[in-house]
Amino acid sequence: MNSDELEFENEATLNLVQAQLGLISKNIVAVALRAKKEEDSLELIFWVHEKTDELEDDIEEIIFDLDALYGGESPYIKITINSGYQTSDKVKPCGRMVYWAKK
Repeated sequence: MNSDELEFENEATLNLVQAQLGLISKNIVAVALRAKKEEDSLELIFWVHEKTDELEDDIEEIIFDLDALYGGESPYIKITINSGYQTSDKVKPCGRMVYWAKK
């Protein structure tokens, strides 16, 4: 990873952490980020106990906040939701882990 890629990932990580503030419910087990500078894209990966309307609303708000933090010119954002995780020890880390519930 070169310095431009690392800077892109670090900025995305900081923005995601800020966008998530107050939106991590007990339903969320873990959150990871994959940042691809060459594609100007982010993949947000959520591990959750179950998919709910509240979860969908929270993810929409996170995306809205990310867009605002990027000044309206955010990278393309892809969302992946993995449901059915009862404990955090079943999560396989990928990308940069930005949230991981205690066991």
